Amino acid sequence: MDPSEQLRELAESLKVLFEEKRGNFRKDDFITVAGLLGFDAYEKMPSHKAPKPIAKNYFADMVGINLKHSLETYEWEEWRPLTDDGITISGFWKSEKTKELPTDYAMDASGQYLRRVHKK
Repeated sequence: MDPSEQLRELAESLKVLFEEKRGNFRKDDFITVAGLLGFDAYEKMPSHKAPKPIAKNYFADMVGINLKHSLETYEWEEWRPLTDDGITISGFWKSEKTKELPTDYAMDASGQYLRRVHKK
């Protein structure tokens, strides 16, 4: 049994002990008992997911960086990154400003970015 499994088992045993002695397990009772043992315990509050940063605020930092990472990290709103090689960002296009795609670029199937079309 690994240490985390042992600790989970110990936590379950502690809950059972509270139920036997107090009738049920209450977080407030546990926090009080932890205090009597010399520890500060607090109920864990739910965490809130931070919103993604807005892409247009970071354009100067994005040229030449990984396209996939940028698509996952930033909120793009009406903007679309441009890429010449499908790997790094080479520029940006605002879809609301003009409906025509930039010359020599095609929208990716996902609709998230535009890739340069190499003409032969």
